[in-house]
Amino acid sequence: MDRKRANRKLLWGLLIMTAASFAFGWALVPLYDVFCRATGIGNAEAKAGPAVAREAVDPNREVTIEFVASPASVGSYEFRPKVASVRFIVDPQLPANIDRITLAYTFYDTTQSTTPH
Repeated sequence: MDRKRANRKLLWGLLIMTAASFAFGWALVPLYDVFCRATGIGNAEAKAGPAVAREAVDPNREVTIEFVASPASVGSYEFRPKVASVRFIVDPQLPANIDRITLAYTFYDTTQSTTPH
């Protein structure tokens, strides 16, 4: 009888420890948020504030992005970009003499597997 009582006491102790561990794990996220607000540690996005563009846009500068696509010399398919060029804002530190950026793609037919001998 004494052994049964000891086992029951151990079982209740383990169940309480398991429940307390689960509750502590559940509470860690809100506790971490409170700790970060109180100490000012972490959450760099909140400390930095909203993102603001610091560079002025030069409305007189225009950079053209060209899309060039060509199939490899093998293959029987054709590919062309839907849009040949697009204009948009790029890095303000891009040197002034650059007015065109070309993105080139080559497509290869991979359906014919080539294995090394």
